[in-house]
Amino acid sequence: MRQILITLIGIMLTATTLYGQLPTRDEAYDKSYAAVNKAQSSKEAQPWRHDIRVGVSSPGLLSTIFISSTLDEPNASYNPSTSTALANERYYNTPTYYFPGATIEYGQRLKPWLMVGGKASFAMTWSSRRHVYTDEILYRDNCYAIGLLLNFRFDWLRRDVVRLYSSIGIGIASRIAFDNNLIVPMYDATYFGMSLGRSVYGFAEIGAGISGSLRAGIGVRF
Repeated sequence: MRQILITLIGIMLTATTLYGQLPTRDEAYDKSYAAVNKAQSSKEAQPWRHDIRVGVSSPGLLSTIFISSTLDEPNASYNPSTSTALANERYYNTPTYYFPGATIEYGQRLKPWLMVGGKASFAMTWSSRRHVYTDEILYRDNCYAIGLLLNFRFDWLRRDVVRLYSSIGIGIASRIAFDNNLIVPMYDATYFGMSLGRSVYGFAEIGAGISGSLRAGIGVRF
């Protein structure tokens, strides 16, 4: 029975992938129109060659670790001097607020199933240290995480309205903070993505990396 189930699952996945690579109605019309008018260029005509999308995301493990402080507390904080202890009593830290993330992406379709482009992500935390009595700000302890990546998106199901895809991005990420700045190599991956719509569409993704774990937004194809 187990072998039968595995065989059936394999057949379904293969059939879905092959069906997903058939040309959509819009792509078939575009090719026929180009052939009739003899206006097809050296590159294969593809509708919606450009794609712009913006989205928001919930933090994933990597994005949370990256934006969190990587510096240990100084030893003086464990055995503070008298002056340090008095200063600590005069000031307090406000709660830390977290903006999980936003993304903006541009892609150009090179093949019916392949889109290549750039992706930028942004997340931040903010808090401040204030005087106990006057509430004057001593300093702001904000942290910004910015990612810039080269992104490859693979459509493995392409229909007129529904598309299923995965993607992988590689690049760098910068962490800008009050006490610690760094730039490191970074990646981003979409394990499963789905878009609904034609020239204007909505999308939802499950992934990992600098862009977070759950993403959603809107996009425009042209």
